[in-house]
Parts: sequence; C-alpha cells; structure tokens
Amino acid sequence: MKRALLIINTKTKVDVIWQDGTIRQGLDSTSLIPIDSPGDHEFVAEQYVVEKAADSDEAVETRRVGVVKSVNAKDRTACVRWLKPVARAEDPREFDKEEMVSVYELEGHPDYDYCYGDVVVRLSPIVSPAKMESLVHSIENMPLNSSGEPKHERWKHLAGEDAENVLAHDMSTEFSDLSWVGNITGLKDGDIEVTWADGMISTVGPQAIYVVGRDDDESIAAGSDASDDAASWETVEDDMDTVEDDMDNADERIGMNGALSIPLAAIGFMTRLASGIFSMGRKQSDEINLTKSEDDLHPHDSTSNRDSDGESGSQKPNDIDNQLSKLTTVRQGEEDEVAEASDLLEIAETLCNLHLSESDAPPQRECISRFKGFDIVRDPLDHYFLGSQGQNNAARKWLKKVQQDWHILQNNLPESIYVRVYEDRMDLLRAVIVGAYGTPYQDGLFFFDFHLPPEYPDVPPSAYYHSGGWRINPNLYEEGKVCLSLLNTWTGRGNEVWDPSTSSILQVLVSLQGLVLNSKPYFNEAGYDKQVGTAEGEKNSLSYNENTFLLNCKTMMYLMRKPPKDFEELVLEHFRKRGRYILKACDAYMKGHLIGSLAKDASISDTNMNSNSVGFKLMLTKVVPKLFSALSEIGADCQEFEHLNQIKL
Repeated sequence: MKRALLIINTKTKVDVIWQDGTIRQGLDSTSLIPIDSPGDHEFVAEQYVVEKAADSDEAVETRRVGVVKSVNAKDRTACVRWLKPVARAEDPREFDKEEMVSVYELEGHPDYDYCYGDVVVRLSPIVSPAKMESLVHSIENMPLNSSGEPKHERWKHLAGEDAENVLAHDMSTEFSDLSWVGNITGLKDGDIEVTWADGMISTVGPQAIYVVGRDDDESIAAGSDASDDAASWETVEDDMDTVEDDMDNADERIGMNGALSIPLAAIGFMTRLASGIFSMGRKQSDEINLTKSEDDLHPHDSTSNRDSDGESGSQKPNDIDNQLSKLTTVRQGEEDEVAEASDLLEIAETLCNLHLSESDAPPQRECISRFKGFDIVRDPLDHYFLGSQGQNNAARKWLKKVQQDWHILQNNLPESIYVRVYEDRMDLLRAVIVGAYGTPYQDGLFFFDFHLPPEYPDVPPSAYYHSGGWRINPNLYEEGKVCLSLLNTWTGRGNEVWDPSTSSILQVLVSLQGLVLNSKPYFNEAGYDKQVGTAEGEKNSLSYNENTFLLNCKTMMYLMRKPPKDFEELVLEHFRKRGRYILKACDAYMKGHLIGSLAKDASISDTNMNSNSVGFKLMLTKVVPKLFSALSEIGADCQEFEHLNQIKL
C-alpha cells in the first residue's frame, strides 16, 4: 500500500559565480533577484569576448580574443586575459597578457558563447579507435537493398521526414553511445568542463562543442505582457523567411557531418538539435544583391537625362517637364484623357515651382547657412535603392503623391532635417537628421535612404539607415534595417501605421527624429517599456546612453571620411561649425556630467559630476583624440580643447 504525502515546504539552495569572479555557495534562492534583461555590456567571469572593430577603413582587421577574468559592474570595466593568436582554432591556447578595459570596447564572442547548464553537442566526437573501427566496419558491411546500395544510402533518395525515419531505423541499433551530448558544468581558464549523457566528464576547448536548445534570443524581456509578435523589432516576414531558410538548410546538411549526423538521426529530438546546429548566420539571406549590371536593373539610363554639356546640379524647369513626359503614359481613347493630361501639367508646374529664386527662398538656416533644406539633384550613384524598380510609366496617383510629398518637404522641413530628391529617379530620396540636444545623439548626423515603390502610397516607402556598421538604436540595425510602425516594419495601431491618404515622408522623418533618436533609446526595445522607472531599467538606460554617445562619436568620424553623395558640403559645414560644441560635450562627459543633459551650446545643466562610469571615461579617452584630429583637419575651432588631444592612452 502506497503512502500519500503532502509537501508543506520547499527550500532551494544555489551556488553563484558573481561578475567579479568570486563564488558563493549554498545561498538561499529567495535572497537573490533574477536579472530579466541584462544590458548589452554585461559580462561574466570566464566568458569569451572579442575587441570591437576599430573605427577605421581597414578592410581586414584582426581583433583580439580574450577571456574575462572579472568585471566591475559599477565602474563598467573588465579585466581580460587576452589570448595569443593561433593559426587554427584547435591549436593549444596560450594567454598573452592581462588588461583592464572598458566594457564598451568588448562584445561577446560570436561563436564561443557558453554558460553553466547549457546543453551542448560535440562537434568532433571522441571515439576510441576500436569503437571507430567497429563502426566503420558495420557501415561498410551493411546488407544491400534491392537496388544494390547499402541501406544507409537509401535516405539520400528520400526527402524530409522519410529520410530521417529510414536512417534512424537502420542505424538506431548501431548507436547506444551518448557521449556526444552533455551539459556544461564548469568553466576555467578558457576550458569548458562537460558532463556527457553517458556519465563521462571531460574538459574540452570552445571550438569542440556547440550549444543547442537555448531560446533566450527569441524571447522578450520577462514580465512584459506584450504579444508574441513583439518578440523582435524585426519584421514578421523576415523571421518567417529565416525559419524556412534554416529548416531548408538543415535538411540539406543531414548526413554531411559524418560522425555527428548519424547519432543525431538516431535520436528522437534530432530535428530540433539539427535546426539549432545548422541555422547560424541566416539573417543576411534576404539582403538585396546590388551587383547586377545597371542595364538589367534600370534599362533607362539616368545619364540620358543630363544636359548636353554634362552639367550636374539643381533641376531646371524644362528638365522636370521633360522628365514627367517620359515617366507618364496617358492612355488614348479614355474619357478622362484631357483631365489626366491637365493634372500632369499641374504636377509639372508645381515641381518646377519648387526651384525658388533666391528672393523667394525660405530664410537661411542657423547652422548650415549655405545648404538648402530641400533640393533636387541628379545621379543617386551611391543610393542604397539604386537597383530597385524605377518609376517608368508611373501612374497618375503615384505622381500626385510624390508632388504632394515634395511640396510638403520643401515648405515644412524642420531646421534639423535635410532632404535631397532626384530628377532622374523620382522614386528615390535621401535625408539626414541632425541629432537633437539633450540626447546621446546630440550633433550627430544620421542618414536615411528611401524608395517609393510603384504601389506607393498604398504601401509605405522602404527605408535604409547608413549605420557605418554600428548599432546606435534598437530601431536601427547595423545592416540598415529601420523598424518603425509608420513604415509597417513594426506593429502599431491607428495613426501609428501608414495611412495612404494622410501619411507622408515628412511624418516618417519627424517620427525618426522624435520617437527613435530620443533621450532614452534603451526603452525603444520591445518589452523594455515595462522597465521605465525601475532601478534595473534606469541603470541599463544609463549604460545604453554611454555606449550610444561613443558610437555617435565614431559615426561622426566615419561621415567625415566618407560623406554621402550630395551631402558633402553639409557634412563638412556641420562639423566645422559644431566641432567646438562636440568637443565641449566630450569634455563635460569626461568630467562626469550625465549623458544627454547638455544644452544646445553644450553648456552644463546639471551639477552632478558622478553620473558616468569609469569604463565610459576609459573608452572616451581612446575616442576623443581621434575625434579631435578629424575635426581639426576640416577646420573646426578646437584650440579651447587642446587638452583632450593630449590624453595618454
């Protein structure tokens, strides 16, 4: 007879390895608070890290790899033991030197990301010679099927689940060894201790195993009641394409990894593990290929619209009239032919009037006096969407909407936004937003390319952000993706999403300036709005702002080296005139004033001089001399801050 028991109390003890490398054992679990959303620059002891890429134009760059020894969470610094370079990943590892660095110059190793408790598979299984010989012999001597080939070859002629079932059935009796899957139970000096499923414990190098089953990258911050669609700022379509690509590639690679693929097929959860193993690096599969010939991408060469003397500049009235006549096809025989032609003439007249005489031009802008807020130029040679479908035979609805957008932009652009449109590609547009004061983006320049598809305005424009390779905002990705409800690349309701009848390009630009490039961008991330006002959220926000300002400085230097076409004058004039205030801001932040607390002239508005971390100041000392040099080269007044150039690294 079984006895019935009632559990009336439980107690959990845990062992903790703190960021500073110390270990505490037997702590009550109720005395600890879990961190649901660690910041991007939270590292732990024994974690593999790499140096962030330098802000240079070098095509090939060797970045140091190291192992974290300890982290000072308050100072935002880490003690890292750098590894000596090796020719091959499997070569013996040897530590070079130990260095205290800012966490802002580190990022997690893209391949060696391991934690206690991770489920791992062995990428190169260790099998005894006798067992391997027996395995090879058993495969080679499998009975042939009716077609005269070994049983284990049959699955190659099948697809999907049938292939897996055949292979699993044929090979399940051959593999009862589970030494290829296990849990991480220890991390020490760059080595990883793994307890395998067969009970064996061994120490392996980071290149010998792969983590499976981890889903932390697919979930949003705990405690958020946002819907499942809010799992990422990326579009749902991109996520679905990635899943399909991952599964397709997993199917293609089954059986290609020899010693690993056979036991995987013999285990029930093979599909999940295989998907995890073979799905790395597919996020870039949907990037546009711009290497096609220009004749294929846009048959009507833009150079055909040049003046006979080859001059390139602002569009002339006759040019616009000629362009519209080429772009528009008025159907013969329709009852509204006359009305349509009249509308097109009206559009042409309006576009011609966009070129104001000097006397009719709006007042000159305070910052960049000689650079117009809106203008029409030629030849978008470096535009991201140059290879997209052009506006040939554009519909009247499309032309009228473009006319409306151009008119709104010319008359209503804020001082801090500049736009260029193209006479030979009316479907393209480039804009730059000046970072607002009181934010970590202050005095930065942020460039966006837009494409107006043939379905516009029934669908929103496509957008691309010129990142320079840095992620300065949760909405703006390194690869140029822009996530915004108004662009239908993020969820939204009501006037948050694109409305063909009322939305405009100006609305998109103002949203990017006010909603994206704001004073606390950390909370833009999906689900993080629940952290506003909490100690954890505000701490992470301060850290995010520190890193954002550092990336803003790097972006400035990148733009001074490579100004986008048609904005060369703006970039030089802006940094020449604002260079003094940029260095003044760096000086204030070096002294400890809160990131994003300065006025337009970079004057101090707060009295707290202990707001910024040691790690931020350490990284800023490496960035400022380069920024000082870049600003000096273009003629900015930097003499007042000569001391910043003397900082010893």
